[in-house]
Amino acid sequence: MALFEAFDRWTDADFDAYAEAKWRSNRFNRERGAVRQRLASLLEQAVAQAGAQLGDLELWTSRDHPAFVNAHQVTHQLAVWCRSPSQREALQARDGAVSAQDPHACHAHAGIRVDETSVTWLLAVPAEARFDQPAWRAGMADLLALAGEPGAVLVVDGQACQADTLRALAATDRPVDLRIEWRVDRPTALAGAYGVEDVALRLQQTLPVLRAVLGNTPSADAIAAPPQPQVIEPLAERPHASVIPPPRSRPMRPIAPAGTAHIEARPEPPRPVAPPWQPRRDETQRPQETRRPHPPGPPLAQDGRGGGRPQAASASPASAGEGRARSAGGEGRRAPDSRQGGAPRQGDRGPRPGGSSRPYELGPDPRERETVTTVAPGARVTLNTGLFAGKVGTVQAVAGDTVHVLLGLMAVKVALADVRLAS
Repeated sequence: MALFEAFDRWTDADFDAYAEAKWRSNRFNRERGAVRQRLASLLEQAVAQAGAQLGDLELWTSRDHPAFVNAHQVTHQLAVWCRSPSQREALQARDGAVSAQDPHACHAHAGIRVDETSVTWLLAVPAEARFDQPAWRAGMADLLALAGEPGAVLVVDGQACQADTLRALAATDRPVDLRIEWRVDRPTALAGAYGVEDVALRLQQTLPVLRAVLGNTPSADAIAAPPQPQVIEPLAERPHASVIPPPRSRPMRPIAPAGTAHIEARPEPPRPVAPPWQPRRDETQRPQETRRPHPPGPPLAQDGRGGGRPQAASASPASAGEGRARSAGGEGRRAPDSRQGGAPRQGDRGPRPGGSSRPYELGPDPRERETVTTVAPGARVTLNTGLFAGKVGTVQAVAGDTVHVLLGLMAVKVALADVRLAS
């Protein structure tokens, strides 16, 4: 895209830039910016060809990107002649509702409008143009004469109407959205309509009427200012009241009645004097004889393993023997019943082979485990101690008193005395 797009003739790109699918997208700002420059170039060429005297009018173009003022969508492009920025700012200072940034909505203007389907030349007096509403009523004859030109359409509040409707509305004070339009469709514009010559002709027709409307606009001082909110004046400041504090209270003193003898004052009792501070003895400094020894407990019955349990004083020898047997055998083991003269109960097998004095147990004693003095690689062994006690593995190698045993996928190194052949 060139730095400045000069207008030559209408193209499809001028209309496609405002397709409905592109209204809310910023991807097409470059296309709409090119059309915006072309419209400005078209009006400048038309002014030069018509030789029109613009005076204090300014060329204004609408935004080519979605923004807050256009509801975040670009449906069309405007290039119009309107008041200068200084005049718009002066009117905005008088009435804040007349925005200086949006002349197409708050000021009378004349120019060209392009969208996806058509090109329109227009003269407009918006309803929000508060300073221009009395002006078009004063110059209504010029507006009706312009609306009678060939191809012109009088549009009031978005609907096409006749001159009688405009005369009836002129007698009221209601704001009216007034436009006079010359519209051609897209194929006609692509065929050559609304070139520089046609726009120069429309400019010669509408520029005098626009200047008349803007010239008939009363000055800012003549228009009644909008009602200002009532300002409540603050009350006159009152002097602060002086606060007189109450008299200081004095202690009450007894007064002797008249004619009585002098009352002697009783001496005040002496105040108790606190004893001198003394450090408190710590718990470790207390004498040992103040601690009471624990009473001796019942004697402990030995279970054969060095452990024991308290033996009740009232327990019979039979129950004590039974308790020793249960403690010696542990859970899952049986001991001979001493209540029947030491004879084993049903299911017991008597004393262990080898002359052991311990009662017979179901299963080997883990303290009397079997050990081996030699083992060959590939033998199945069971580990006796350690984290993997009771696990069965395969001997991989033997190095002196050390055996390498494979437990699943993990190999461990243990002493030869800590393994036994697996049953």
